[in-house]
Amino acid sequence: MSRTTLAFVLIVSVLFMALLANLSIGAAAIAPRDVVSTLLQFDENNYDHFIVLYQRVPRALMAIFIGAVMACSGAVLQGITRNPLASPALLGINAGATLFVVAGSVFFSLPEGLQAPAAIAGGLFGFSGCLMVARMIGFQP
Repeated sequence: MSRTTLAFVLIVSVLFMALLANLSIGAAAIAPRDVVSTLLQFDENNYDHFIVLYQRVPRALMAIFIGAVMACSGAVLQGITRNPLASPALLGINAGATLFVVAGSVFFSLPEGLQAPAAIAGGLFGFSGCLMVARMIGFQP
């Protein structure tokens, strides 16, 4: 077995163990054995099965997917800028997103449903502004 395959198997095993721990630990402690039985054979008369399936599984899956998306976006950002230390804070993305959300909420009573699109627009605005300033001083990517 190659080192890459071994590393992949190890990472997937750690992810599975972390997922099992996440599904077991909470306000109501549920044994890992019960979590596995919930996933394999759901019992509608068992309240713990409802907690695991309808509250903890969606939360855990969202955490896995959001973490993966954030890792990919960080890798893309570092690849585009060719800077291993690149982060949204250094490139004006955080500041622009915060500016748009706060200004929209304070001055325009922005509803909660529009805060995410405002943050995306603000992040693009902040990054574009940072890029324009960099080009004005002579930086060419």
